[in-house]
Amino acid sequence: MDSKTSMWQAIAVVSLIIAVVALIMPFVIPAPEGPEGPRGVQGDDGQDGDDGDTGPQGDVGVQGPIGSQGLPGTDGTNGSDGVACWDLNENGQMDIATEDINGDLAVNVADCTGLTGDVGPQGPIGPPGNGTVMAWSIGNATDVTNFCTQLLGFNVTIQAQSDGYIIVTSMLHILLYHGPGIPDRMEFKISPVQLDCARDEWSGVAIVENQLPMDVYESTDTIHRVEPVTAGTHTFYVSAESISFGPGPFVVLGGYMIAVFYP
Repeated sequence: MDSKTSMWQAIAVVSLIIAVVALIMPFVIPAPEGPEGPRGVQGDDGQDGDDGDTGPQGDVGVQGPIGSQGLPGTDGTNGSDGVACWDLNENGQMDIATEDINGDLAVNVADCTGLTGDVGPQGPIGPPGNGTVMAWSIGNATDVTNFCTQLLGFNVTIQAQSDGYIIVTSMLHILLYHGPGIPDRMEFKISPVQLDCARDEWSGVAIVENQLPMDVYESTDTIHRVEPVTAGTHTFYVSAESISFGPGPFVVLGGYMIAVFYP
């Protein structure tokens, strides 16, 4: 090899080395930053990402101030009048005949009544008062002869709560056996005495006149007695006696006694 060829080879090697050095120098020694280039065209929006987890609830905020009052609303329409409490038949008329409950010849709220309540239980019997008291009894059949006889069952007992009066009434249903030519009569009397046939203003009498034919006659007679009394218990009786010469005894078939106390 001649020297000329060796020289060209050396130049080629040096050139290669310089070229390699020129290639790697920018990576070893950075060059100064150049000016900013122009903004590129905006790219398309990317796809939305997945929703994140729900965060914890925040604290309750402070209450805000009261707002200003709104405008008043419009008035509603008037309703229809209701039924008056006294208008029982709901015809809107004051019907004196049926709706004047208190009898003052006017129909108004004074005649209004509520619904009828349930009947309450019966209360206990109170003690006897000082007012009117009544007692009674039913009499039984009794034969009456010429002797004073107390009629069976014709007795009544009454309690006077104070001084006052007792009025006693007795009704007797009588059979009179009448003989010819003679009058027949029975006398009877209410008395506080158990056996009392003495004739007085409280006595009664049943008579069959002598001219009537022989027969059995019926008579219903009522007698009374007014007795002033003091407070206490009082008993009254009916006694009877026949005054007759007829064929048989007289009979009181029955009757009743009623006694009423008036203070």
